[in-house]
Amino acid sequence: VMCDMTGGSSGGGWIANDAVFANSYLESVNSYSSSAFPGVQFGPYFDVSAYSLYQIADEMSPNPHDFPTPVEHGRTVSLALKRHLVAKGHVGAIDQYVGCTHSARVWIYRKSGTEFRFVKQTLTNSSGDYSVKLRDRTGKYLAYAIPEIVDDFNLCAEVLSAVKAHNH
Repeated sequence: VMCDMTGGSSGGGWIANDAVFANSYLESVNSYSSSAFPGVQFGPYFDVSAYSLYQIADEMSPNPHDFPTPVEHGRTVSLALKRHLVAKGHVGAIDQYVGCTHSARVWIYRKSGTEFRFVKQTLTNSSGDYSVKLRDRTGKYLAYAIPEIVDDFNLCAEVLSAVKAHNH
């Protein structure tokens, strides 16, 4: 094929139009050039056997529409502030899905001025409980169970606790 493409165009498809069947198909791909034939690109000719291989591979590949939509599990998170200063609470799954309760990441925030700022993070235990020591400062706190992907089929929703005040 006469062509002005240069290095880097290898693998580019050659699309042919079939006037009889009114469709297009991949006839070849850029493979190499030769100084003996300036301005000419060479590539393999895709015949019926290449099309047969394509059909077999297409039948074997999974259809993305065949995969189920992941389930998003709603959650709850509680927060209690104890003594000088320990944040304790529990992460629960509304539908009891344990994948969203054990080893769940919980971030603790403290209100500073008009916004909440990150203070510390922790993980829940196998029962969904957490406990983390914080710097003893008065103020308003909240817990945030961050959204998490358990696997291809299960997602854990994010959730915020109620705001709790800590006073000395």
